[in-house]
Amino acid sequence: MFVTETRITRVQLNLVWDVLMDHQRWHQWNEKIRKVTCSGSLEKGKRGEVFYRNGSRVRFQVSGFAPGSSYTLSFRTLLATIHIRRFVGYHNHQTTITNEVWADGVLSDLWWTLFSSTYIHMLSDELDRFIEMIDVFEPSQF
Repeated sequence: MFVTETRITRVQLNLVWDVLMDHQRWHQWNEKIRKVTCSGSLEKGKRGEVFYRNGSRVRFQVSGFAPGSSYTLSFRTLLATIHIRRFVGYHNHQTTITNEVWADGVLSDLWWTLFSSTYIHMLSDELDRFIEMIDVFEPSQF
């Protein structure tokens, strides 16, 4: 299973990318996140943790990375691996921001049945808040 959500903004692509890469600010556009830890900047192979406001935490690994374009965070659950990919693009003088989520592994279908609606909602809300946040900032604030 696979879900994707895209939003469009007039904010320059490189500025959008800089905000997406700043894991210490993820809590500003995802209200469920309390904080994120990762040693240094995101790049392929890096590991980190997302601490949620409900007290849970998830360990992730950056499993894919294309500088200035996309990153994929992967985390393991019981017999499934969840992937969240964020990427930016340029279309018709505007920047596109896309979130994708999918699962693979032995129990990925079960995981999808139980939890996909939560992630689908979360990624959609996250993008809406992200756009609201960056659309009001001046370029100097990035």
